[in-house]
Amino acid sequence: MWYYKWAIGTQECGTQVQAYVNVGKETQASSYKSDFVSGLLYYVSVVGRNQAGLLSKICSEGTLYDDSPPVTSLVRDGEGAVDIDYQSFIGSLSANWNAFTDDHSEIKECSVGLGLTNETDDYYAFTLVSSGMTKHQFTSLTLTSGTRYFAIVTCSNGLGLVSKRSSDGIKIDATPPVLGKVTTSEYQSMLDVVEAVWSGFLDVESLIDSYSWSIDRQIPMRQDVQPFTNVRLSEGATSSNLTLRPNTTYYVSVRAFNRAGLHSTKSSDGLITDISPPTAGSVVDGLGEDDVDWLYVDSEIGARWYDFDDPESGIQLYRWSVGTNEEGCQVLLATSVTLSTSAVCSNCSFISGVKYFITVEAMNGAGLKTTAYSDGFTVDLTAPETGAISGLKWIDNSMLQINWTGGTDDESGPPSCSVHVVASGQWEIVKLLESNGEQTNIVSSGEQAVDGSSGEQAIDVSSGEQTIDVNTTGFSYSQVVSVYVNCTNRALVSATSPSISIDGTPPTSGLISLLQQGNNFFSLKWDGFHDTESIVEFLELNIEFNSTSEILLLLPYKGSFYEHRTDTFLPGSSWTVSANAVSSSGLTSSVVTESFDFPPLVDPINSADCCDFTIEYNSTTITVSWDWRNGLTAKSSELGYRYRYSIGSIAGGAQIRNYTDVGIVREAVCRDCLLLTGAVYFVNLHVSSDNFASYTAHQSDDFLIDLTSPLAGEVVDGLNADKEFYKITEMFFATWSGFADPESVIETCSVYVVELPSKNSIWSKEQLVSNGTGTTSGKIDSWTHGNEYVTKVVCESSTGLSTEASSDGFSVDATPPAGGIVVFSIDSLWNGLANVSGSWSSIGDGESGVALYEWAVVKAREEFTNQTVATATKKTSFSASINLTASAEYELVVNASNFAGLYTIYRSKSIVHDVTSPESYHIFDGAGATDIDYQFSTIGISATWGQMTDDETIIIDCVWYVGTEPGSAQLLSPQSVGLQTNASCWHCVLTPGMTYFSSVTCRNAAGLETVVTSDGVLVDPTRPVSGLVYDGRGREDVAYQLVTSFSDCSWNNFTDPESGVVGYRTCLGTSPGLCDTRERADKIVSTEWRFLGLALRHGGVYYCSVMGINAAGLSRVVSSDGITIDVTVPSPGIVIDGVDEDIDCQNAGSSVLASWFDFYDVESGIVAYEWGVGSSKGNDDLQEFTLVNLLLSAGNANVTLESGKMFYVTVRAENAAGGKSSASSDGVLVFEENSPLPLSCVSLRP
Repeated sequence: MWYYKWAIGTQECGTQVQAYVNVGKETQASSYKSDFVSGLLYYVSVVGRNQAGLLSKICSEGTLYDDSPPVTSLVRDGEGAVDIDYQSFIGSLSANWNAFTDDHSEIKECSVGLGLTNETDDYYAFTLVSSGMTKHQFTSLTLTSGTRYFAIVTCSNGLGLVSKRSSDGIKIDATPPVLGKVTTSEYQSMLDVVEAVWSGFLDVESLIDSYSWSIDRQIPMRQDVQPFTNVRLSEGATSSNLTLRPNTTYYVSVRAFNRAGLHSTKSSDGLITDISPPTAGSVVDGLGEDDVDWLYVDSEIGARWYDFDDPESGIQLYRWSVGTNEEGCQVLLATSVTLSTSAVCSNCSFISGVKYFITVEAMNGAGLKTTAYSDGFTVDLTAPETGAISGLKWIDNSMLQINWTGGTDDESGPPSCSVHVVASGQWEIVKLLESNGEQTNIVSSGEQAVDGSSGEQAIDVSSGEQTIDVNTTGFSYSQVVSVYVNCTNRALVSATSPSISIDGTPPTSGLISLLQQGNNFFSLKWDGFHDTESIVEFLELNIEFNSTSEILLLLPYKGSFYEHRTDTFLPGSSWTVSANAVSSSGLTSSVVTESFDFPPLVDPINSADCCDFTIEYNSTTITVSWDWRNGLTAKSSELGYRYRYSIGSIAGGAQIRNYTDVGIVREAVCRDCLLLTGAVYFVNLHVSSDNFASYTAHQSDDFLIDLTSPLAGEVVDGLNADKEFYKITEMFFATWSGFADPESVIETCSVYVVELPSKNSIWSKEQLVSNGTGTTSGKIDSWTHGNEYVTKVVCESSTGLSTEASSDGFSVDATPPAGGIVVFSIDSLWNGLANVSGSWSSIGDGESGVALYEWAVVKAREEFTNQTVATATKKTSFSASINLTASAEYELVVNASNFAGLYTIYRSKSIVHDVTSPESYHIFDGAGATDIDYQFSTIGISATWGQMTDDETIIIDCVWYVGTEPGSAQLLSPQSVGLQTNASCWHCVLTPGMTYFSSVTCRNAAGLETVVTSDGVLVDPTRPVSGLVYDGRGREDVAYQLVTSFSDCSWNNFTDPESGVVGYRTCLGTSPGLCDTRERADKIVSTEWRFLGLALRHGGVYYCSVMGINAAGLSRVVSSDGITIDVTVPSPGIVIDGVDEDIDCQNAGSSVLASWFDFYDVESGIVAYEWGVGSSKGNDDLQEFTLVNLLLSAGNANVTLESGKMFYVTVRAENAAGGKSSASSDGVLVFEENSPLPLSCVSLRP
């Protein structure tokens, strides 16, 4: 054999796929074409040529090309045509599928298995199934509840290609749903409908698939009202057109089915039908036991109710309202009070004179209602008119006469009135009845009531103009008696008339004495009759002679002298004068003189010189002594003057001790005298030289009896106000007042500072005082920090009696407040005005406590002095609006003072008054240092921003939020990030195709904010659309190349509709997607790339892989179909001059013909031929090389041939790699045109 050639075609002996290729003497060959079509029959033809040039051809029967695995079909869980996702049985599992197909090489065999994922048969190993079988049951299993299992089917075709497909999985759920709760109304009034809701049914394995519900009259269920009815996934249902029985309990039962077919049942607690409303009760106006008909109220009203009842479903709710009619709610809308049986409206508004009603609505458990009303009440907001009292007059010192005009009330009718006669220590009860316009006084002296504790009692009287006589027999008179009237209307509103007063004490009794007497006359003088409350109008004088004769005179009380002449006076006769002093109020007082005898005697010495009195007393004894004036004491003794004395409450009186003869002794002791503290007494003395046949009368000055200690007053630590604490270096002050002695006077007070609890006096001072008030001070060196002291004041009266009182005490504090934190903030407004606020805490003083704070906002480091304008407060915080200078630095200064007056000054950190917002910087979408415009993940979003700054203050907080519009927060509400400059939300779920904007708001210490928003990031979760990759430049794909030092690659049609393709990365490898020849280059935007510096292997196939990258960072890799390296040129063939036979000569002017054969290239094949004509081999000077593609012959009639010259045909063969080889013919000799050619010019082709 000389050589073999082979070809491939789609028909028997055809060459449609591959032209004949010379393989020399090899008896086998391969074709690595990539354009074989799966499913076609391909035929191989082989031509063999022997050394003699004889040819033979043989053709194959055809080979089916199949490069695709079987076509899969749907795999279903379960036995039926519908896929199931859950089952409850754990012992077996079934699957079925549509038959897998293979149009080319048919299905050879199939296996089925079970997996815990859809990839492997890790639970039940693959098992062959019978041919044509499309279902299988796995038995003797122990499946786990809650686990999902996948049925996996694999089938292989006749070429061994395998396809696999799994079901979507079936989950085992062997447990019924968890029971929930079924809820109905506890009661209802409707008999034709039932409503129910349910919740809490749960199935974590297969979820709830549906609910059914029924209505029964008893449990267990009989479905006797409504059978179980499917409501799908609704968690509530209503059934109508029912016929329910009154006062019957019904139960709703709910069955929850899971998707595995299991169910659980839960029933409600029962629904009771109740068609009767509650029984109405009674409503009472007011909260008291008795119903009120009149009420004084302008805003508050109460009510109570009782006897509402409902035996079936019980009272569930009360509502009450207030209005101007029954069921009215003009004042108070119907308001729920739950089950309370009383209520109060504190802010109701009423109009005086209007009648109002309380309405109470009771609702039972079935929602039925009953209403009841009060009988109403009338509002009376005005007080009654009390009438006027006038014309007070005493009658016989035992009756007070009062004129009164009567009380009235226009809203609630005549009021109930009482007249009040008020005197110190007692009152009179008088009841007045009105009968036919006449007043009847039913008070007798035995009906008086005296109570010294209250000093006041009411007298019930009826209304109408009348005169009231008040019997005052036994009345202990006081200085003033007051009378007023009190009236109360039916709304219990009271009014009191202005009181009027009358003098309640008789005139003070005076003294009547003999001024002069003669044989037929006497003259009297009097004084001391007076009345401090009213006036003494006149005197009634009664003169009695010798106990028989009387002269009654009524004299105006104008003078103090009266002379009476009569012839009935006889020497030795006696007479007596008595008098009544009558005041303008009608009260009287009486005085009786001693008897006088005629004729008067003349004293041996001047009785006017008697006497000076010395008086001493205690509670039971009074000692009196007297001496004559002008040195007449001894003379009186010589003359034997005798004395008798008395003690009385008036001058000349003897109320305490009757006149007692003491002889010539000038002193007397009364040991059983009963003296009253506070009373004024006189010592009266008769002096006689004739055994009292005649005498002169003398009186001491009045003297006040004081047997009680002074009244204690009030002691205050301090000068002007009570001090609870003293500084240890402070001057001590004490003030007292209110020390008094009603009988005598306070003469001295002593002050003591007493230490507690030892009660030792550490300082004292005594001083004279003119009353019970005083002030003292002093420096105390011996008091101790932290100790407690009291100031004790002891005051003594002129009688030597004393009393004492102490202050509430004080402590000594030597230390100022301690501790403390001051916080200060400024919130800027505009025009220099700022809101400032501050607070301070932990400031304490263990001894005297913190008494006051003074705060001031000052410029930083400015001293706090007495000139600092500060605000005093007891609070520990403040807020205010003040004028501050922009950009200036301020501090909050707090001066904390304790109760001892010691203080500590605290200062906050300084703050700049910042009126400018923080300075903003960029914000980038994404977590990196550069901004991204796209991202592929739909879970999570990040942002990074530059640190905002503030030249005046500091940034104190930032919040980050994300929305679908700039500055919005639809995706993520504001989250505090402090001073971070990045943040991420890993739980945020993003919508593909949506643009999200990150915003950051930062706030400075002044409260000013700045917002910065990103330019947005578009969510693109899809990879780019695949493009086309070519081995070669200009998107021209080549299959082979000659060079080994570089490789070209180009591509197009990579697209991404969401974020666009922003770059490419490419690499070279020996398999698609493999980068083992040249690593992937950095991202480029060009669509061409040349890999340089390579050392490609001859015969190797290399693939260019291009990664198209979108703006979201997602990529898609596409590889070329590969390029084969062919560094060899085609094997040269044979070129003959002519078409079938080689010629050696031809005439000029004829066509040049040539043919060629046996060019071949094992690696990449011949892809084209070029032929040229030249005067020498390889030269194309007669005809340039011309491409003829794969033709094996060519001709040219236009070649200029020169007679006698040789021309040669040269053929260049080019393989797919671009390698070229050439061969030339043996040449042709040119003869003259039309000349005969010798026979030797023709020869057979070799």
